[in-house]
Amino acid sequence: MASAFGSGDPAPRRSADRVRVIVYPALVLLAVGALALRAGWINTGAAAGSPRYVRLGGLTGERQPMSVWLDGSGRVHELAVKLIGLCENGGSDPLSWSPESPRITFGATAGGIFAREYNSKQPIGGVPSHSVVWTTARFGKGDRYASGDARFETTFLYPDGRRLRCDSGYVHWAVNRMGTANGSSAPVSSLAVGAPPAQLRFAALVDRTCETTYDEGAARQLRRDREDQPLMKRQRSVVADHERQYLAIARLGEPVTAVDVYRAWLSNMHERIRLESLAVSQRAGGSRQRSEATLAHVGFLKIVGNAHGQEFGLRVCTSNGPLSSSETPGATRGRTLAS
Repeated sequence: MASAFGSGDPAPRRSADRVRVIVYPALVLLAVGALALRAGWINTGAAAGSPRYVRLGGLTGERQPMSVWLDGSGRVHELAVKLIGLCENGGSDPLSWSPESPRITFGATAGGIFAREYNSKQPIGGVPSHSVVWTTARFGKGDRYASGDARFETTFLYPDGRRLRCDSGYVHWAVNRMGTANGSSAPVSSLAVGAPPAQLRFAALVDRTCETTYDEGAARQLRRDREDQPLMKRQRSVVADHERQYLAIARLGEPVTAVDVYRAWLSNMHERIRLESLAVSQRAGGSRQRSEATLAHVGFLKIVGNAHGQEFGLRVCTSNGPLSSSETPGATRGRTLAS
């Protein structure tokens, strides 16, 4: 497969991808022939009767199909994945990626196999964009199972100077020879490869604080629901719960190592809470459209914050919890254990 960067100009809250297909008869014949070769329908001589590559199949944590092809020596030859990014304007940005060796290097690192690709698009009449996408891959015994974490970031550059950022965050995936592997992961993967034990112990302490404060906030919200409080009062109370969680984490102090990454995660959390409070005030003042735009940005920042947290070693604060209710500020893609 050739590499495919499928991102386009994201529309706000797009529920389905639109793909425009132009068909030419000659290309159809070529495409059918290529599929026949891939599926082994055409006898190619020495390779006939046996596949050249072994395919591992499964799903990503976003329930998208994932495939990895290994060569005869067990090395990664190709992978194919679709990721869904969240944008600052509340829109979604789907990206399909098919890196293939030797065009893309699948290099060995301390965290497993690593591949990365950069891409710039200058569509005629469209919006230029710059993307970077990467993934890790870790293999089980006998190369029958693999898992990893993929992510992409895209920036759209508008003629008037505006920039729109989209980010998938780290999306876990898993594949096996049966094609039945599921990439859903809770808690999520720690991406703090080679972190010292003290850093991992501090991350575990922060994770426990996230879990405890989340449970306390959920209990308070249940009581508020039973009391049938006005919607606006419940929303302000949820923001207050998030503030309590932030303060409890801040009181833990700072780690000795990876301080910059940890500060980026914590300051991201603080900014989201500020914007949640702003969104509630905007809604109370009758500016529903502004409130929704603010919450869309909160959702985008949460994706970025989760990535910082995983890179530091957090696994629970960045895990998806129960689905968020419609009255929870910043509700996007499910509720998480940290605001």
